[in-house]
Amino acid sequence: MDKISCSVVKDLLPLYIDGVLTEESCKLVKSHIDGCPACKVQYEKMKDISSSVKERMASKEKVVIKKIRNKIKLKRWLGICVTALLVIAIALGTFYGVVHKQGYLAYADTGLYVENDKLCTDKSYYCYYGFDSPEEGTLFIYMTTTFYESHNENQKTIIVDDFSFALDTDNPDVKQVYYISEEYVKSLKSGSYFVSAGSETDYIANNQSKIEELKKNSTLVWSSEQ
Repeated sequence: MDKISCSVVKDLLPLYIDGVLTEESCKLVKSHIDGCPACKVQYEKMKDISSSVKERMASKEKVVIKKIRNKIKLKRWLGICVTALLVIAIALGTFYGVVHKQGYLAYADTGLYVENDKLCTDKSYYCYYGFDSPEEGTLFIYMTTTFYESHNENQKTIIVDDFSFALDTDNPDVKQVYYISEEYVKSLKSGSYFVSAGSETDYIANNQSKIEELKKNSTLVWSSEQ
């Protein structure tokens, strides 16, 4: 077997330690180390340094891998949380849309009728709203429904117990009740339909044309003269 010099062995030691030399070269280096105390000492030192470096690199790799795994776990949990929140939001939105989202209830679908001076309905509805007007004795009303209520059966419900008084008004003597058409509901709710004035007389006079317009575009539900 050919012999190699110490200088060549020192150059080959890193490759020998890393195990990347050919089988023949490994045999030459090993043979030289076994017979050369100086190169063997150098080999042991380099081997210890290499082992230490490998351990540190392995430790760093473990830290990096752990961080990557933690990030993946965090993203996974965030994805689960976001998905859960979306599902809850969709569920709540659906629940609100089905049970609580109000829509105008057309007069033909209200089932309103008057019985013994009581305003009643045999249809299901969500809410009833009343507006007094500048004209004494006149009450304007409308009702709302939801998807749930529109598919719900209902027994007789008394909406107004006594026409001698009306909900949300100080008017002591209601003489006629009108059901408002949808196009006028928004204006009445915002309080922008009737124009305010100084005295009660001026208030009624200034809004007389609007009262007549509203009556014309509403449905008479009940009148004391009927």
